[in-house]
Amino acid sequence: MKRRTADPASDDIPRRVEGLDIYSEDDGWIVYHGANNRVHHLNASAAAVLELCTGELTVGQIAQLLSDAFGASGSALPDVVECVATLRAESLVR
Repeated sequence: MKRRTADPASDDIPRRVEGLDIYSEDDGWIVYHGANNRVHHLNASAAAVLELCTGELTVGQIAQLLSDAFGASGSALPDVVECVATLRAESLVR
């Protein structure tokens, strides 16, 4: 049985859209979305979130992975929820 979390957004399972050209920079990624003819500059945090948007992880799992990786003392969930919403608004994830 799947455990339900207090924040329904944490159960969202985002997936990167296809057709993104991603170029790594020292401080993040440059993402070109040909379908929209748009270029996006992502900082390292947003790039990490986008990289984990595989369609296999929930937003809550992504937040936990990032918290563990960076040794965050608090929950990364609010920031990851906001980041995924922004990525979705920019048509980089669905």
